[in-house]
Amino acid sequence: MASIVDEVASSTIGAAWRGWYGTVDPWTLDALKQNEGDARVKASGPVSADRAAQIRGQVANEIDAQLFSQNAHPSQSSSFLDTLSRLFSVPDLKTAKDFMGYLTLGLILVAVGYFLLVYRAPISRAGASVIRGAKWIRA
Repeated sequence: MASIVDEVASSTIGAAWRGWYGTVDPWTLDALKQNEGDARVKASGPVSADRAAQIRGQVANEIDAQLFSQNAHPSQSSSFLDTLSRLFSVPDLKTAKDFMGYLTLGLILVAVGYFLLVYRAPISRAGASVIRGAKWIRA
């Protein structure tokens, strides 16, 4: 099961990534590896934790090899990663992915904060009218 950050990022930033670079975005790639790895482990029946990790590793290598052969691996969109590396001292793809995930989360929090700031008065008035209307409960 992919994490919430990966799912949100693949649906938002990932769509822009795929459109701009023409490669699979890192968040979709992680979800694909996790889901396919889990499916193969489940299909293998009861296996040890070491064997499950080995199967997941094989799946990840197969997916990476397939994407590299089609020039669709996220690391092949180097201009974006090079820019991130220079601007933010980001050393590798995983760190860049984490950075973009936290950036997405930050933008969502800013949007929620803006919504609460703009609509604070109408919400508080509506809440006050509900409380005034509920005075009969206290009696």
